[in-house]
Amino acid sequence: MGKATKTRKFGEVKRTLSLKDQRLKANKEKAEKKEEEKEKELVRHIPQVASSLFFKYNEALGPPYHILVDTNFINFSIQNKLELVKAMMDCLFAKCVPCITDCVMAELEKLGVRYRIALKIARDPRFERLPCTHKGVYADDCIVNRVMQHKCYIVATCDRELKRRIRKVPGVPIMYIASRKYAIERLPDTPMTAAAVANHDVLQVAPTRYHVEGSGNAQFSNLHLAGAILAAPLAVILLTGWSLSYYPLLATVLALPAFAAYNVFYARLAPPLRPQKGLPGKSLEEYMTIRDDSLKSYTGKSKIPIETFFENYFEGRIDIKGDMLELLEARYDWASFTWTLGQVKFFLTQWIPETLWHSKTQDEAQVRDHYDRGDDFYEAFLGPMMIYTSGVMTKRNERQSLEEIQQNKLDLVCNKIGLKSGDRMLDIGCGWGTLSVHAAKQGATVTGVTLGKNQAAWGTRKAEEAGVGKDVNIMCMDYRDIPFQKYDKITCLEMAEHVGVLRFSTFLDQVREMLEDDGIFFLQIAGLRRAWQYEDLMWGLFMAKYVFPGADASCPLGWFIDKLEAAGFEIASSETLGVHYSTTIYRWYSNWMKNRESITAKYGERWFRTWEYFLAYSTIIARQGSATVYQLVCHKNLNAFDRTQFIKAR
Repeated sequence: MGKATKTRKFGEVKRTLSLKDQRLKANKEKAEKKEEEKEKELVRHIPQVASSLFFKYNEALGPPYHILVDTNFINFSIQNKLELVKAMMDCLFAKCVPCITDCVMAELEKLGVRYRIALKIARDPRFERLPCTHKGVYADDCIVNRVMQHKCYIVATCDRELKRRIRKVPGVPIMYIASRKYAIERLPDTPMTAAAVANHDVLQVAPTRYHVEGSGNAQFSNLHLAGAILAAPLAVILLTGWSLSYYPLLATVLALPAFAAYNVFYARLAPPLRPQKGLPGKSLEEYMTIRDDSLKSYTGKSKIPIETFFENYFEGRIDIKGDMLELLEARYDWASFTWTLGQVKFFLTQWIPETLWHSKTQDEAQVRDHYDRGDDFYEAFLGPMMIYTSGVMTKRNERQSLEEIQQNKLDLVCNKIGLKSGDRMLDIGCGWGTLSVHAAKQGATVTGVTLGKNQAAWGTRKAEEAGVGKDVNIMCMDYRDIPFQKYDKITCLEMAEHVGVLRFSTFLDQVREMLEDDGIFFLQIAGLRRAWQYEDLMWGLFMAKYVFPGADASCPLGWFIDKLEAAGFEIASSETLGVHYSTTIYRWYSNWMKNRESITAKYGERWFRTWEYFLAYSTIIARQGSATVYQLVCHKNLNAFDRTQFIKAR
């Protein structure tokens, strides 16, 4: 047992407090009184809210956007191989003016030779130079002070501390770099609809927002499909106890329903080609307003079938929030690409019968219902040149107008066929006759053929106005009724799709017989990719129902080449113009949106919405390769044909 330790004892000492000690009551009262007097004398400076701020929306912000660039933003852009002006426009979908202050320039100059590339970029004439009148060259303070005084800027920086300071300034967005592209932080929504302010007249090509690959033929099994078609009648026999002699009859009757049913279930269960990453992850309510109670089950993060969306949007039961093109860019965030009952019904009862028939009466009814709607309807998006086919870009980053790219196409076609003065030319599916008139100006004698009465009248009038009326003869008739005559050049631009799959070979035989042995056949035709995705099928069924009924001969390139070679043609050259088609439709969409009031006043909201969806979605579909356009230069595959004419300097 251990000894208990003794606690040391200290003597108690009495201490007296100083008269100035703050613990004394009198001193406490004096201190409190002094603080109150200081607060009364204090002048409070409350920052005035900028008049440009309307609630949370900064009305001073708008295209063209002025972007204050920080020093490190230029350096990080170089590291990520980003061209500043182009990447800014890709981010904001509008014209951008980079602004650089004297302070930022001074910092770059101080950094020395290692940063000479950044300094060269900062001296780009497209940058707006902002003079500084304050003392010192600390760029962060300069930028913060400037945006506090003027709320018309976006700040581009990768500096964490500067971001923290800018976030305290209301109404000023921040641009930064993420995943090797520019991103925008807290760009406020406009109180107006986005469709009213969206500017589609800045970029050459509509920029891609999200890269998403859906399910399709990569996972599709033709063997499984054949098994389902063969098993369906056998299952009926086993369930009913009927004789096997009924199998051929049941197989005939159930083949198409089994085909449709297999695709319906497969589209729901098939995994996407790539993981779907990078989508906004918004709820359905952030994209659209559903006004029909029968559709209220689609809410939150649930996805609405794309056919259900556009059918109800056309009828006014759904309204979108913002611009249709922007909405469809994020379609995988809110839409599912699965078969619906309406699509199955259309496919079985309308698409298949029309594909198998293609009579003159059917083609005439479909074409005239489509193209004789009214020239003003088409001029609202085609513009004054009235060309309903893909144009051709000649520049990658500099925007060209619709008229420029269409003129490029007219010149390219005449160049590819080697058009000469005195040539006899046949333009099958000439539309409003713009190519026919252009070729006649080059000295050719041109016969144009179209089924549209309005188109024939328009083309004839334009030929007279251009002074080539005697050299242009536009006939309103079916291609099968074209009087037999030999031609030096035959062109067919985006009309052969309407010929149909079953009659395509017959059409090519007709063209071959009308072509001189040394003549050129130019075929521009819309096609589809062989590596299809279910999204492609959903878009194709919409097009067949609402836009181009009967245009079922849109196929992969290999199919066209097989048919041409089987008809006795040799393909001298082929070119894919998908991105050019996207660019063309992008301009059509911009024109259409500008003419909303006039179109809805004459043709109604439904027609406007149908073409709004068609043009916006087709811009994306052509850009991503789901659909495309091919240009094929062909001639008869004869030993005597002079192939040296296609030799070009390389």
